[in-house]
Amino acid sequence: MRFTLRQPLFSGFREFAAMASFKADRRKEEHLRDRASKLLFLDVARAFYLVVRIDKDMENLDAFTDLTRERVRELETRERLGKSRRSEILNAESQLETAQAQKAQLGGDRAAAAELLSFLTGIDAARAVLKDGLEEVAPFDSEEGFLARAGGRSDVRAQEREIESARQEVRLARGAFYPSAGFLGNYYAKRVGTQRNIDWDALFSVDLPLFQGGTARALVREAGSRLKESELRLQELRRDIRREVREAARRVNASVAGSKRLRSAFEKAAESYRLQVGEYRLGLVNNLEVLQVMNDMQDRKRDLDRALIESKVHWLELKTAAEDLPEAP
Repeated sequence: MRFTLRQPLFSGFREFAAMASFKADRRKEEHLRDRASKLLFLDVARAFYLVVRIDKDMENLDAFTDLTRERVRELETRERLGKSRRSEILNAESQLETAQAQKAQLGGDRAAAAELLSFLTGIDAARAVLKDGLEEVAPFDSEEGFLARAGGRSDVRAQEREIESARQEVRLARGAFYPSAGFLGNYYAKRVGTQRNIDWDALFSVDLPLFQGGTARALVREAGSRLKESELRLQELRRDIRREVREAARRVNASVAGSKRLRSAFEKAAESYRLQVGEYRLGLVNNLEVLQVMNDMQDRKRDLDRALIESKVHWLELKTAAEDLPEAP
């Protein structure tokens, strides 16, 4: 019976390189997880504002329906007085039925959007009352601050850790050119023959890699190629991030400018409708013109609300691109 102890003493620092590579890979995965959480936040925000947009469309459609009902009642009163035709009432009632059909369609769209939000959050969004607490987005002059913050994004740090891991892989491959040393010791509980009086023996060994058929050199070149590839991916990622931030910033400013124009258009459409109603009662315009102006006012209100919501989504896209988001509690 014998007990054996094997202890490697030196192997070209390959163990240290392997441990450093493993630690870099672990940090890389942590950074990728952080980036994934930011992208999940953006997915949730998009789903949230999709539901908010549909709710706003339904709210505007309810207001439009109320105006149309009021229009029908006025026309019925005028018909009894002989001031309006039955066809005018039917025209308004047709518009009312169309609005009801649109509301039913929006109800289905809302259910589908709420289902997506529930899937992403685990909350029953179909019954939840969603409140948009984000202030109206204001324009900004420069995206340089966002570009500076985006330079330290989680996926950039993950790619830097990948480069560090690849660099350690090169060191690991180069370790094959170094000699290795080891210790081997044996302890014998019982021996027979000429060695019965020898309880132990030990061996120190040194291996020199004189020729390996080019295998070690090929492994070093392969590891070096992976390192170069990782460095190029980092350069590409940084260019993509700058492009992503700049495009997001332009979308924000464009949507904010569009919202400003649409607000003015809605205000003018609302004033035009108010004037048209008064002119109709004076017999200056017909009912069809009033309905057309009312439809135009409804369209401008819908466009304005959608543009305001879209600007908030673009703002959150910019904040996510720059990774300028508050930390989760």
